[in-house]
Parts: sequence; structure tokens; C-alpha cells
Amino acid sequence: MRFFHIKKRLAMAAVVLSGLSACSPALDWREVRLEGDGGLMASFPCKPEHHQRTIEMAGWPGPLAVGLWSCEAGGATWALSRVQVAQPEQARTLLLAWPRWTRGNLEAAARQLPVAREVQAQDAEVRVQGMTPWPEARAWHWQTERADASGRPLPLDVHAWHFAHGVTVFQAAVWRAGASMGGAKGEDVANAYFQSFQFRP
Repeated sequence: MRFFHIKKRLAMAAVVLSGLSACSPALDWREVRLEGDGGLMASFPCKPEHHQRTIEMAGWPGPLAVGLWSCEAGGATWALSRVQVAQPEQARTLLLAWPRWTRGNLEAAARQLPVAREVQAQDAEVRVQGMTPWPEARAWHWQTERADASGRPLPLDVHAWHFAHGVTVFQAAVWRAGASMGGAKGEDVANAYFQSFQFRP
């Protein structure tokens, strides 16, 4: 029965992605599988490039090595980041610290405007097939403004899912600036991206 539900979900996702591609020629969906970490699968609307970087997170005891897959399409940046820690409790702590760090960066950018802007935030439950079901896993939606190249306020919309598989923590995010990919269409595309995530052994 469980296998039937997984197959049904995959079939529905394929139909949605096919429809979105037809309506948005700029989106070229393809499946990406990360090696290890439970075999995370994701559908990107563009060809992601893989980078390694190190970040300093306030309150974390040392630098974090981050694997990043990202690309740009349809006026948005599509990103998937992962961090491996040593212990499960560290993973749960990072699930809380990562969104706080991201929001802190958004707030810092908003304070650079002539008139500081607030960051509006909403969160919800995350469900990724095969993830470790910790309550700290959440989906966040932030809306704010940052300065454009001329220093003028530019609307910024960020959707980010934070979830884990064992001791590996992930952030999947869609960043949109200005009016690009706005409205219901933009929400549909972002939802298709997030709903594509699943762990396959």
C-alpha cells in the first residue's frame, strides 16, 4: 500500500511539472540525485551547479562546511544546501539555528535601506518522503525588502524548507526579487519544487 501511495505521488508530481514547463518555457525541469545522505532526489527547473563553501553561524561552535546546488530560472534562484554534523542532537539544533541565521541575514539587509524594513515571517510543517521526522523541521516564508543596485527598495520573497535525514541537515530554498515569478503562478512553481523532494534508498 505504501509503495502505491509513493508511485501515485510521483505520477502526480510529474503531471504538475509537465504542466508548469509547458506554461513556463524558461523552466527546464530535471531530476537531481545527491550521493549519500539517504539518496535525496529533487527536481530543479534548471541545471544546478555544485559548490562547497564554509559559513560562520552565530551561536554555532565552529565553521560549517556546506554543499550547495543552485541555479537561476524564471526570475528566481533555486538552491539546495546540506550540512553534515556529528550527532543527531546537533542536527536538531541546526534545524533551529539555520532559519534564524537566514532570517538574521535578511534583517541585516533590510536595515541597510534608507527606511529600515521589517521581515514578515510564516512557518509551517514540513513533510519530505523518508526524512527523519523531527518537529524542528519547518517550512519558512519570509517577505522583506533589500536595496537594489541603485540603493532603492526591492521586494524579496524567500521560501525555505529545513529538514534532516539522520545527521545531515538540508535547506531547500527559492529566492525571488522584485515582481519576478510573483502571484499564484510563482507559488505553484515553488510548491512543485519542494514537493519533488524525497529520499530513496
